[in-house]
Amino acid sequence: MALGLASVALIGWAAILLFSPLPVQNMGLGAIGTCGPGYSSESALSVRMNPNSVVEGQRDVDPTSIIAAQEQQEWVDYCVGVADSRLKLSAVIGVVGVLIGAATLVLAATRPSWLLRS
Repeated sequence: MALGLASVALIGWAAILLFSPLPVQNMGLGAIGTCGPGYSSESALSVRMNPNSVVEGQRDVDPTSIIAAQEQQEWVDYCVGVADSRLKLSAVIGVVGVLIGAATLVLAATRPSWLLRS
């Protein structure tokens, strides 16, 4: 029973990591940076699926400036890196949860003698 609950908790934790917003970053001098358009970050899954959405809401950037374009690309690369790290962690946690769940089902179905207490 406890293994089943642990499995559900791990799978839930993996889903939360996938769908919760990425953290807001302190850019210095009171400025903050978000991995998404506007004032909030997107989830790791949405940043990974559409990396350009990170800079879609920016209005203060001169589109002809090469430096601004490089800074935007560096920011997109940073946000995609954070999203990749979160996706990898989520995958590992999810796989461990599924393996624990499978082991729980096998133990419940076979009821080995060493597991039963007399």
